[in-house]
Amino acid sequence: MTRMLNEADIRCVVTCGLADSETIEAFAPQLPTYHALILSALDGVTKNFPLIFAVDGFAHLPRSGVTRSMWKALEVAAETDGGPGSALAEANVRQ
Repeated sequence: MTRMLNEADIRCVVTCGLADSETIEAFAPQLPTYHALILSALDGVTKNFPLIFAVDGFAHLPRSGVTRSMWKALEVAAETDGGPGSALAEANVRQ
């Protein structure tokens, strides 16, 4: 669970039976930015213990909607590993 304030999201979490809507409505907005909460049953991942953890902001990944060029990736790979079309491969052909 993240800092969700959407009523439909809260209802969805409530259906799992681990918390009631009043608890979620009171708790979720207080989660720090870039943090999430895991709730599980006794046999679940946290053994019924609420776990709050920091979530990676993904600043190192391209923004949504930014497309990477396959051709540019192939060009960079060829230059670094000596694949076809690389400066290293061309130098080997000239010898």
